[in-house]
Amino acid sequence: MKQVKVQDNFLPDNEFKKIQDVIMGEEFPWFYNKNLEGAIPRKEVLLTHIFYFNHLFDVQSANKPPDISKWIAILQPILDNIQYASLIRIKANSYPWTPTLVEHKYHVDYEFPCMSGLFYLNTNDGYTKFKEDSLKVESIANRFVSFPTHLFHTSTSCTDAKVRYNINFNYFREKDNDS
Repeated sequence: MKQVKVQDNFLPDNEFKKIQDVIMGEEFPWFYNKNLEGAIPRKEVLLTHIFYFNHLFDVQSANKPPDISKWIAILQPILDNIQYASLIRIKANSYPWTPTLVEHKYHVDYEFPCMSGLFYLNTNDGYTKFKEDSLKVESIANRFVSFPTHLFHTSTSCTDAKVRYNINFNYFREKDNDS
């Protein structure tokens, strides 16, 4: 699919390792998220960490200043590479192991034109799948996949690692030609 751009070895190893060590480390705070779309069985757990949330794009809280995690600085090497004009949301996801691979419901992150990006922190048998042509992007450590947010996609759990980790970026691009 031409609209989906997959970049392997997105960061230099030393920068990637710093991010991986922090987010997958014992001191990093994770929060229970009860809104995992399409979890089967419904007992599946999703833990998240909001690094950044711009309330301008949320009708119910548009007057609030952005929520910014004290941990956001660790993401600077990624932010330096995605050429964004404005951030909407940055959210880390932690999908614990399941005995069988669970594919969640298809969704779009936002219904207005912007970009989505997924940065994979560990290699596992989970993936991101796109509805239009069933393209599967495997979870490979230090991989970044970007795509227009109007593309329906789904996430999965994993069966060959204790946890599947990724970071979801939603942003407006710096240039209209970026893909």
